[in-house]
Amino acid sequence: MLNADTYKHDSRYYTTDTVGNELVVVDNPDNSGNNVFFLESSAVGKQACTYLWLDTTLEPGETYKITYDIFVEKDATGAPASNPSTNVCFKYAQSDVDGGQVKDHILTVEGFAVGKWKHILMTCTVPETLLVDKPMAVGIFVNPTGENGTSFYIDNVSVTEFSKTKKDDGTITVMCLGNSLLNHGAAAHIGWYGNWGMAASAYDKDYFSVMKKMFNKDFPDVKSEWYREGAYLFERDISGSVDNDYADLILSTFGRKIKAIVPDIITFQFGDNTPVSQITSESFSNALIQCIDFCYSVNPGMKIILSKNFYGPDVKIQGALIAAQRRNVEIVDLSVHNIDENKALGQYEHSGVAGHPNDIGMEKVAKTFYAAIKNFVLKK
Repeated sequence: MLNADTYKHDSRYYTTDTVGNELVVVDNPDNSGNNVFFLESSAVGKQACTYLWLDTTLEPGETYKITYDIFVEKDATGAPASNPSTNVCFKYAQSDVDGGQVKDHILTVEGFAVGKWKHILMTCTVPETLLVDKPMAVGIFVNPTGENGTSFYIDNVSVTEFSKTKKDDGTITVMCLGNSLLNHGAAAHIGWYGNWGMAASAYDKDYFSVMKKMFNKDFPDVKSEWYREGAYLFERDISGSVDNDYADLILSTFGRKIKAIVPDIITFQFGDNTPVSQITSESFSNALIQCIDFCYSVNPGMKIILSKNFYGPDVKIQGALIAAQRRNVEIVDLSVHNIDENKALGQYEHSGVAGHPNDIGMEKVAKTFYAAIKNFVLKK
């Protein structure tokens, strides 16, 4: 654990795109008397990320859990920051990559409020082809604000091997699989600058964040961990064959994360990007059933919640119903929320962005999934 209150200079920790190269310990801007680290960006007029680097040792095929607390207030000019985002990357060498070193960014980018502390939890699996005799590092960074770098405070940094058995008894682990409704990184070419569920007005307004808030309100004494993982690469490759084997696709897209996290609860919110012309209800159900069977192979007691996808159409909804019936899993209906009043129409110029749920729609999606989650927790 890297903690400012107990820190002594260590060459394993260093910064880039900042003033100086050593970690600087300062007073907590939000809680005077407590020490935190401050990384001051020097990138004025330059879109450079501000990094905290940790030289470390990684193991082939191992999944690592990264947690830290972060506070963003100003950019490199001292002006208030706006719409900050943070991320993690691993640097290592692989035997199957020419030139060796890879900078592997974790795909989940968390948006968060300016001037408030945010607790971040991420996981990343390093490849089996990792070269153990080459330099390795973990980097935590904040993206630039406009044309300038972003300064930030950080504390309680931890990088540990992830294991379900290491968690406290009673922890509820929730994993959400989804597409752009769940999370979409900034895409300036379509006028989307968030790093959360597309068309939600802020990071805490998308359905994933709303569900977490609902859970914490209803179960204040229950420890929980929440993860979201993109399923776009899976849903777009669902075919019309009822015999297609999706084992490799499941593993390469979200399967490794499921095996590392071993969720207690998992929600399926995808299918919207599956081309209708290439599927039947039976072929769509085949893909979902293989996802369900994979999840049960990881944790036979897992609570699986399927959904009738937001946009439909009937061929996908019927496919989801078939899968739910054949595997006796719960299914919720998101398609009932696909009405204009629940969309961000008129809020974004690009029709694809505007067609996503607005804050009202996100809340309705959250409530629909959360009702099933809450009932499961109450029965535990």
